[in-house]
Amino acid sequence: NRSSDLRARTHKFLFDDLPAPSLVDAMTAYDFSNPLVASFAFYAAVLVLKSAALSAMTSVARLRTGSFSNPEDVVFAMKKGQGKHDSANEEVARIKRAHMNDLENIPYFLILGPLYILTNPSVAVALWHFRLFTICRIVTTMCHIVSIAP
Repeated sequence: NRSSDLRARTHKFLFDDLPAPSLVDAMTAYDFSNPLVASFAFYAAVLVLKSAALSAMTSVARLRTGSFSNPEDVVFAMKKGQGKHDSANEEVARIKRAHMNDLENIPYFLILGPLYILTNPSVAVALWHFRLFTICRIVTTMCHIVSIAP
């Protein structure tokens, strides 16, 4: 059959010169002796901890201002003599926007970083990518909280 012969020749042309990937190669790419893996793990941990800190900051701001987004939380705060159902408190809203911004952007870093490592990039360039993203996320968070346009 002519079409199957064409498919076979096309497959041979496209793939026969490529080295076959192995599971061992993929596993060694993610070994902590690889400086990119160790650096990625560090910067990923910094970003995840920063996002978790924003969650805690939101809770602290809600308790301090007595501004809650859920009516059942207001009942809890009323026992202490404070609290209102107000989801528009500016301090809480700023921290919440910073947290939402993290939740929109950090997962891309956590997914694309390991894939980037598989491409075997230059260590210096990859480290700068990881550092720059992390620094930009920290600066963006500070700008959200203090109301400065980044």
